[in-house]
Amino acid sequence: MQHKSNLRLFVVLCVLAIVFVFPAVAHAAPSADVTGTVTAAVGGAKLENIRVAAYYWDKNDQDWNYYFDTMTAADGTYALNGLAPDTYVIRAWDDDKGIYSQKLSEKFVFAGGEQKQANFALDKDMSAPYVDASYWPENYNYYSAIPYEALDWMWTYRGAFLGRVYGRDFIEVVDPYGSRSTWDLRGSGVTTLAVSVNGGPWATVANTETVAPVEIVHTLRVATEGVNAISYYAMDKNGNKSPVSNDLVVIDMTPPVTTYVNDGAAVKFNAFDALVGLGATYYRVGGVGEFVYGDTVAVPASGLKSVEFYSVDKIGNAEAVKMLTVWAPAKLSTPKVSKTSISHTKSFSVTGSVYGRSKAKGSVRVYKLSGGKYKYYMKKSFTEGSNGKFKVSLKLKKGTYKFKSSYGANSATSANMPVMSNYSAKIKVR
Repeated sequence: MQHKSNLRLFVVLCVLAIVFVFPAVAHAAPSADVTGTVTAAVGGAKLENIRVAAYYWDKNDQDWNYYFDTMTAADGTYALNGLAPDTYVIRAWDDDKGIYSQKLSEKFVFAGGEQKQANFALDKDMSAPYVDASYWPENYNYYSAIPYEALDWMWTYRGAFLGRVYGRDFIEVVDPYGSRSTWDLRGSGVTTLAVSVNGGPWATVANTETVAPVEIVHTLRVATEGVNAISYYAMDKNGNKSPVSNDLVVIDMTPPVTTYVNDGAAVKFNAFDALVGLGATYYRVGGVGEFVYGDTVAVPASGLKSVEFYSVDKIGNAEAVKMLTVWAPAKLSTPKVSKTSISHTKSFSVTGSVYGRSKAKGSVRVYKLSGGKYKYYMKKSFTEGSNGKFKVSLKLKKGTYKFKSSYGANSATSANMPVMSNYSAKIKVR
């Protein structure tokens, strides 16, 4: 019995040894290969050092993923060997100098062991370089305080600005097979970048590198107040020229100018800014408290009020604070004439009062009867005395006359509504 047990144990051990020492061999699917030649579409020249890459379809990402690549030989040939079973697209492009544009092959579905050929005839890059510009203030204390959109169409600064104009020769091609991929290509390189300021001569930056750069830059400084026109374009090694781009950049260092109109009931501020436009007007009354936003101040019913005001434009240029005395409209008495008839060889007087003013200065306006109407003839100034009355002496030529007293005037510092009295009684000068 013991011998039979040992025999059974021996058989089991042998079976296990066979299983673990000599496992079954799984045969992998053979790899596929893609070969071909890359030539110039025009002329058919064999193209050396063209990069050719394989991209496989990632079912999870639903996108093309890079697998590996090779470079063409002197005779334009290439070989992509050892492609595992999958779906592929082959891409050829001028990675070294960017003279030629890219092309993609048809899709290849490999189960294993296939031998495929993909030849490429590459066109020259016909896409113009990308060119753009950015600007910023030389002194950041004078940066525009408002968003760009508020001015709609221009950059604005309160002093000199700096600019960076750059040209790039990357080409972005959307995958024709429907994935999210884009193929970023290096173009032939920007060879010339040209910039003109305010219609002046074109300043050019030329490519000095042996291999055309992807990007070259031109910097500029502008300090001319007003609307500055910046024009620029770029050209690549294949002679492709971008359209001329135009930007408007404003330097505005001048604050608004504020004036006013007095209609007797209110003082209305009017502000004007020649470049970026008015931002706001502020005022305060009596020199107390904060300035408030607004453009209208009521005329007092009596006496006067002191008003300070100023305006700012859209980028923060502020006008110096101005002072204005706003008066209640004056009231005038009807002038009195000392005579109703007098010889032209003698003088007579006209008297009256300006109520609510002290030592007011005004004038007596003389109107002469002509053609059945009283027409302005002359005027004579007066200053009220301490008694609150004025008196002027007149000697006139023959005729019939009436008189009005006039007082008040609006000036830069005084809003004093002009007023005029009723006609006086007439006087006949013989």
